[in-house]
Parts: sequence; structure tokens; C-alpha cells
Amino acid sequence: MAQKILGLDISDELLAGVVLGQERGERRILARGVVMAGEAGWSGEDLARLLEQLGWQGGFCICGLPLADLSLRNLALPFKDRRRIGQVLPFELEDQLVVPVEKQVVEYLRIGGNGTRSNLLVFCLEKDLLGRRLELLAAAGIDPQRVVPAMLALAEQAAGRESRENLLLLHAGLHSLSMAFCQADRPVFLRRLPYPEQMFTMPPFVLREQKVGITDHRRAARCIRAIRRDVERSLDYYRMEVGGDVEPDRVLLSGVLTDAPEVVRLVGETLGREVTLLDLRRTIGIADRDGEEHWQAGLFDRALALALAGLERSATVDFRQGEFGRRHGLFASRRHIVAGLVMAGLLTAGWLGWLWVDYRSLEARYQELDGRMRTLYRQTFPDATRIIDPLAQMKANLRQLQAPRVSLPLFTGRKRVLEILADISARIPASVTIHVSRLVIDDASVQIKGTTDTFNNVDTIKNRLVASPLYREVKIVSATAGKKKGEIRFEIRLQLGGAS
Repeated sequence: MAQKILGLDISDELLAGVVLGQERGERRILARGVVMAGEAGWSGEDLARLLEQLGWQGGFCICGLPLADLSLRNLALPFKDRRRIGQVLPFELEDQLVVPVEKQVVEYLRIGGNGTRSNLLVFCLEKDLLGRRLELLAAAGIDPQRVVPAMLALAEQAAGRESRENLLLLHAGLHSLSMAFCQADRPVFLRRLPYPEQMFTMPPFVLREQKVGITDHRRAARCIRAIRRDVERSLDYYRMEVGGDVEPDRVLLSGVLTDAPEVVRLVGETLGREVTLLDLRRTIGIADRDGEEHWQAGLFDRALALALAGLERSATVDFRQGEFGRRHGLFASRRHIVAGLVMAGLLTAGWLGWLWVDYRSLEARYQELDGRMRTLYRQTFPDATRIIDPLAQMKANLRQLQAPRVSLPLFTGRKRVLEILADISARIPASVTIHVSRLVIDDASVQIKGTTDTFNNVDTIKNRLVASPLYREVKIVSATAGKKKGEIRFEIRLQLGGAS
């Protein structure tokens, strides 16, 4: 699936948008549109019309603000640590701004310096203004991932395509000129230069149906000459602040006024040097789905630069920070979905691994307890020869041993227990050697366990007890040879009945 990015350029006089698609490394312009702003500036209706032209259904958006919304400063600080710069910068700006610094979003770009010095290009944007801009965008269904200076994005893209020369970029709009001076492939100085008053009282330029025309060539020439003086003064100011060579090697011209060839010629004559028109799409080599003949670089170059900036992982300057930071959803983008799936896979793998380790631990614990249970069972019941479930067998044996003691009446009206004991004692011959280890009497039976010398003695005991009228049945439960020589272990069970 192709990645789609909307570059939205908000300027003094118009709204421009470019939808850039990238798939398998190939970039293509999918849609573009422009809407003229009203006299009071752009509105939500203007933005809705632009999005309708683009056919935008939502996605990744980079919004560029005009320099008219910003306060720009070039400052130098005697250190380069970002934490210290962030702490000191508000104090440096406090006396330089009309609006208090705590009511502004402050961003900066480090443009140079030596080991202990930092030269900064500082951008200040009023929080109230940024909030209103974001509200209008949100009403149209746009939540931009980044909000950046549009001129900075254009200067970065243009400087990055050129050699390491001093580059002067002029963006000529209907109401003002934005300038960027670039050194070592990066912008170091930005300013907005308003046109002379004659440009508003008797404007020599007119924009109709996205075409620029000149209504008065003499006034147009005077306005451009006045702008040249402002450009020279701005470069002189930068030379005094920073020092070094600020003489431009090349001059690039962009903006809506470049649609008129006369403007390009007048700018070149006024500056006394060759001026090159900037066409970012052709410089980079990006195809336009609607055809190259319909592309107007002056209208769409800044919007295209913003869309290209969206392909970069991070922004050099971004006003969406702090209280204006974007609320990221879990599945806000394809990258988030992939990251979520990877995280879910890792958690599942970890959970399964934990279950396996826990299972092996429980299995080892079970084997240990089973071995201890079998050992305990053999010690408690040494006569047991087969052990299947030691816990269940031990419970059954314990119930068997404990049940008679619970229900046994010690005495009855006829002293029944004494009768049974006297009868057993009288019937076993004195010649039979017997050692009784257990004698249990309950309401229904008598259990005798013990040892004797021979198996014949066991038969003799049984036969003598059978003759008693107290027992309905006499049964030898077991008779086995013991560990000692001449020792016979036996168990006899008597069922009470008859005269008992």
C-alpha cells in the first residue's frame, strides 16, 4: 500500500496542498489544489474546498505556517548543550518579544558555532494563534502530525539539492517576500519582508484563476527595487550578527509571482545577477499524475517541500509540542499498526515462554511431591505391595482405620467389648505363641493383626474362633512371611452376629 502524505501550505493570500505518494521508493504527486483566501484570511470553508479538490480522506499531514505568524531571531549562546539552551533561551528572548515568552511556543535550529558557542535560528509562535489554527484544521478533519514554518521546509529542500554554496532563496507572494539565506546546505537566516505600501494601495500585480498579471510595469519595478534594499539590509544584519561571507553565490526565486516572466526579469535586473527559477518537482524528478504541463511551481513548491519533509523521520523544527502535542492513537498509522502487531507478538511469545517455564517448574514440583508421598506411604503402610495413587490410597486407609473409633461404644448394657475380648482370649490355646499388634472392635466386626510362629497357628486361631457363637463369619484376610525368620504376619477379620 502506497504511503500518502499531505503537504498543506498556509500563506498570506492562499491555501495550497499537494498529496505525495510513495511506494517501493518511487514518489509521485497524486493530487494538488489551491484556494484563494479572503480579505480576512483563510477560513474553514476555504480549507474544506481545498480538501475537496484534493480528494483527501485523512492520513499523514504536514502543515506549514507563513513567516507572518512567527517571530524570528538569530541568537548566539556560549554553550551548545541542548538542556542549557532550553533553560536560557526564554530569558534571552524576554526583552525581544512583544508577547511574553511564556505565551509562545519557542523552537530553534542550531545553525553553527564552534566547540563552546552555538548560533541559533529561533522561531516563536503565539500559543493563542497556534490554538486557533489547530481548531480550524480539526473542524475540517485534519490533525497534522507536524506544524512547521513553510519557508524553512522549502529552504531545506532547496539547499539540500544544491552544492555547498551560499544560496539566497526568495519566495515572492502577493503580499510579502520571504527570504532564506543558506550556507553549507542548510538555512541559517529567514525573514519576511512586507511589500511597500504602494503594493496595497495601487497593487501592480493581480492573480486571476491562478495566473499572475502585471497591471502597471513602472510601479512593479519600483516595488521590486524597494524589496532589493530590504534584502540587502537583512543580509547586512546577518553579517554583523554572525560574521563571515554572506554574499550569495546563487539566487533562487519561487512563489506565486514567478508565474509572470516580467517579474523574474525585473528581480534579476534589480539584483544585478542571474536569477534561477526554483522548480522543486523537476529538480528532484517527481512525476505528476495529472501531467507536467499543469504543474505550477510557484503555487505548489512549498506544499511539495512540506510533503517531502513528511517522509523524513523527524523534523528540525516542530510546533506540536507540550500542550499542543498530538494525541497518538494506538492504530493512528500503518507504522503504529505494525508496531502494535510486533509488540503483541512479542508479548504472546513471552507469555507462552513463561507458561512453558511454569509448566516445567510445576512438573518438577509434582514429581518431587509424588516421590515424597510414595516414601511416606511405604513408611506408614509397610505391607503395601502396589502403589498407584499414594494420596488416594492413604486417604482410604486412614478412613478405614479411623471409622471404627468414631462409632465404637465403649460400654453397652451387657459390657459387649469385654465379652468379645474374653471370648477371643479363652479360645486361643496357650500353646500358640501370638503377638497382637492391632485389635479393632466396632459394631459389626473385629479386626486382629499380629504375628505368630507358623502358618498352622493362624489356621488354629481361625478354627477356634469359628466355633464361637459370637461370630457369624471368621476370615483370614492375609498371612505372609515377615522379614524375620519364623515370623508370620497375619490379619483375621470377625463378623459379629449370632449371640453377640
